[in-house]
Amino acid sequence: SRSLRAVWALGFDALARGDTAGAATWMQRDVSGQPAASPFHLLLHAMREAVDSRFEAALRLSEPALGYDSAGKAGDPFFRAALHLQRGDWFEKLNQPEFADASWLWYENLDVVGWPSTVVQAGEVDWALGNLARLRRARSAARMGNMEKACGLVAELTRSWTRPEPSLEPLVTEVRNLERRCGR
Repeated sequence: SRSLRAVWALGFDALARGDTAGAATWMQRDVSGQPAASPFHLLLHAMREAVDSRFEAALRLSEPALGYDSAGKAGDPFFRAALHLQRGDWFEKLNQPEFADASWLWYENLDVVGWPSTVVQAGEVDWALGNLARLRRARSAARMGNMEKACGLVAELTRSWTRPEPSLEPLVTEVRNLERRCGR
């Protein structure tokens, strides 16, 4: 339902900012309206663990939510992107860059049902947020000394962000800095 998606989005936003007190209200509303196996419930509680640097617990709690990864099963077009971006971040915090990279690859799986439609679908969100994952993968590859991989991802980003929105300028600057390291 739309109200559940709104509650989830507000809880997600609060936790992403580290505001556990603000998130508590939204999490209580989420819990009261959903079974414990709800993907929204799972991800919010995993994020709560991550705010306290309990990344292994966050990964464990969010793992069942991967079952809602495909074809909009969760009922929210942003869920899949949020799940994989968060899990990749948590793997990175645990110094597991290979698993982080695998999580950030979600955008390569295209799930679109009844295309085209007027309802936003996960595949459309994935296309938009896939560049954020590419940047995270490029950063990680560069840190690990894998400049071939980093430079390949930078080339993809450069093609995608030929005329970026002004709000993306800090990210574009980072891509350009990485690009210079690639000798381009």
